[in-house]
Amino acid sequence: MQQIKLNTHISGRFNLELENLRNSVLTMGGVVEQQLCDAISALRDNNRALAEKVMLNDLMVNNMEVQIDEECTRIIAKRHPAASDLRLVLAINKATVDIERIGDDVERIAKLIVKGNLPVSEDIKNGMIATCNHVMEMLRQTLNAFARMDADAALTIHIGDQEIDEQYKQLLTQA
Repeated sequence: MQQIKLNTHISGRFNLELENLRNSVLTMGGVVEQQLCDAISALRDNNRALAEKVMLNDLMVNNMEVQIDEECTRIIAKRHPAASDLRLVLAINKATVDIERIGDDVERIAKLIVKGNLPVSEDIKNGMIATCNHVMEMLRQTLNAFARMDADAALTIHIGDQEIDEQYKQLLTQA
């Protein structure tokens, strides 16, 4: 298992800023993971109230993404990070955009539930639930790999992304 280690800096404050940034990403990811879990439950049970909660919480995810983006920009401007620190900050910046986009997709599912626009076919609904569960497991694995800074695990997860694309394509052909 290849783990990436954070540098230790002369400035303990810089170390703390980087650690807080990493923790913010993990917190944001945890919120989106919970959103996805709630959306799956709402989809399975046709629970409009839970779907509305998912939609309302999307604003929190959007705000977290903006705050993390601002912190990345501040760190780059103030600290002028080099090499691995700069790669970490840029990776965090990109990751938060992707996590926020997952949150937007979850919100779209919740909107379908609230509007009553769910697929009539149980096969399609079950396929959506299976795909969402697969995405949730990948998100969980990704957050765990990020928390451990495990590059090998991240690569394995990335390769598995093609499975979700295939599941999605199959759902589209059924619709």
